[in-house]
Amino acid sequence: MICPAPPDVVQWAPVASAGCAAVAALVALVSVRQARSIWIADKQPRLTIWLIEEIHSGELSIHVHNGGGGRALNVQIYVVEGSHACLGVLPPDGLLLAGEDVALQTGLRAGTPSFALVACVDAAGRLCAWTHDGRHKRWRPSRRSNGLAWTADRFFKGTVRHDALQIAPFSLKEPSPAQT
Repeated sequence: MICPAPPDVVQWAPVASAGCAAVAALVALVSVRQARSIWIADKQPRLTIWLIEEIHSGELSIHVHNGGGGRALNVQIYVVEGSHACLGVLPPDGLLLAGEDVALQTGLRAGTPSFALVACVDAAGRLCAWTHDGRHKRWRPSRRSNGLAWTADRFFKGTVRHDALQIAPFSLKEPSPAQT
């Protein structure tokens, strides 16, 4: 003879089953969101900029590396040394692919504490900026902004005192015979 289940188990079993299903669905949603954020982060550019003082000439050069998985578009570089600055778009077309790096001559003399900033636009249209000391920030495009280059310029001017800067161009650094 089969014993019937107690009435309280029969009443609460569907509720407990639905509760467990809801918890499982919530855990699955969190897992999917986490996997998506990891995937998106892997597709972002991650630029690093180094200031290098040339030993023989005393000239300041910079090295920019894209260590992220995404391409950096419209790469803009800002270097300040004392009252002199060097700014512009990465030659020749402002593009730095994942894993690529470039060395640039600034024409500035090393001496006083320097500041360097590199900014780019990622594939999603966000402005990304990194300083030589490792700080970084990302902005979503604004409907009110007048283009992302304007936002990068505003970020630079808000970060560095630029009243009396003398602006100089920069150029691609020729590889030394040891690097080729």
